[in-house]
Amino acid sequence: MTNFDFKKLFKLRGKVVAPGPSLAWPVNFVRDWKFVVLAFAIILILLSLFAWQIYLSDQIAGGYLAPTLSTSTVSIKTIDQKRLTENLSILKQRDDILLNIKTTRPKMVDPAI
Repeated sequence: MTNFDFKKLFKLRGKVVAPGPSLAWPVNFVRDWKFVVLAFAIILILLSLFAWQIYLSDQIAGGYLAPTLSTSTVSIKTIDQKRLTENLSILKQRDDILLNIKTTRPKMVDPAI
């Protein structure tokens, strides 16, 4: 019977390569990803500040300062009583005409006869 050496069996075959510069000279993945993540974070912060600035503007949050109440003259429209009675009489006439048409409806002749 042969003896198995379990240490050799479970031993790592190669060494683990740490992330670092790649073999190609002008490409450095770690540096490039740091740049991409940093640029994304800066852009996100700038967009958040811009959104906060828009929120605080006059259109959404009511402005930067407390609103000032300005007194203005209120225009009051008066009702013309004569014109109102004329309009009411016209509506009553139209109502009477409609009732007259409904009650004296012409008899329709059946064209099939």
